[in-house]
Amino acid sequence: MKECPPSYTLCTASFQSALAFDSLSAFITKENQTCQADVAMVVRRTRPILRTDSYNRTRVTGQVYQVELQQFPSLQPFWKAEIKAEGNGAVPVTAIFKRLSKDGILQQSIANR
Repeated sequence: MKECPPSYTLCTASFQSALAFDSLSAFITKENQTCQADVAMVVRRTRPILRTDSYNRTRVTGQVYQVELQQFPSLQPFWKAEIKAEGNGAVPVTAIFKRLSKDGILQQSIANR
């Protein structure tokens, strides 16, 4: 993933609560047996961004995401942010990494990428 700074390793997994037998925390712990990460990032789509056009029609123009970093093995959260992203509904990876850098969580700035 080009958005991830070179000195960091990123493992990804997708949790579908409607199809899962495990809780989110059990799923994260199980996935980390392979990845061996120090931190888990949980990204949740929380609500749509709605805009009303000149014809008084409301449409979805983006999404708001809640992002949380959790420390292994306790899964205790130590950083949270809300990130708004206009567009197609894809998780805004670049915006997340820029926010992590701005908040001093990442040691390497990626603002100039």
